[in-house]
Amino acid sequence: MSGILAVMPDGRGVAPGGRAGAVAVRLYLLRGFELCCDGRAVPLVPGSQRLLAFLALHDRRQLRTYVAETLWPDVPDRRAWGNLRSALWRLSEYRDRVVEQAGDHLQLCPAVIVDVREADRLAALLIGGGGAGPPLDQRAFQGELLPGWFDEWILSERERHRQLGLHALELLCEQLTVEGRYCQAVQAGLAATNAEPLRESAHRILIAAHLAEGNASDALATWDARLSQGAAAAKTAIADLSGAVSAFSNNPARPFQWGVAITGVVMGLGSNPAHELINAITQFKIRQRQAVPGQAS
Repeated sequence: MSGILAVMPDGRGVAPGGRAGAVAVRLYLLRGFELCCDGRAVPLVPGSQRLLAFLALHDRRQLRTYVAETLWPDVPDRRAWGNLRSALWRLSEYRDRVVEQAGDHLQLCPAVIVDVREADRLAALLIGGGGAGPPLDQRAFQGELLPGWFDEWILSERERHRQLGLHALELLCEQLTVEGRYCQAVQAGLAATNAEPLRESAHRILIAAHLAEGNASDALATWDARLSQGAAAAKTAIADLSGAVSAFSNNPARPFQWGVAITGVVMGLGSNPAHELINAITQFKIRQRQAVPGQAS
């Protein structure tokens, strides 16, 4: 999957294999709404913005009546239909480039590139194991969907996208750690923990990345952010585990194996992390001694 996504200076995505300005119409919904046609931002009234966002988040054709009643649920039907007609009319010369109208149905034009669709596609590929490797830029999985919008039809899509992005960032961190690309792995792990500070799995994977790189102090700092008082045993265990990793990684013939092993150890922690981590270290050291000739069991 390497090379799938490039990122513009402002963090906006560029279509796979493309360049800034190569796509005539782009719709951005992450970190805020923006429609760009021929490289220029198009100012739109709120009604037109909401119409395009709704169509972008529903990839099938939608009945006009359903669209109107969903976007304007608190007004009489006749008023809602009028609002829909106004939203379409106020798209002016861009209307036929962004909306397909077929009788009683509306749909976003297939030629419009939507950032959240691209991000979800990349995340699904990564989670599903598709592609040749992790994407070059993790920002595809970051950014809130339409922040400040609180319509019911947005809330469920926002949470779905958030969960997909978190899982993708965790998996990206894990894969990059195993590949020895520690800087990128840590960045992906930090993105996941920043997006959801209480997410245990994200912190475990970030700790694994720090330990695999040999940075026990950073692992301890991450651990401190997750544990309340009385975590001395867990801190000692992490320091011990870091030493075990360093010893095991000194064998240049085993970089991939020890990367997988240490990631698995930390990701496998459960509800009693200090106790389970100590047990994991014991088992890890046993496997280490068995793997290195000449060491006693």
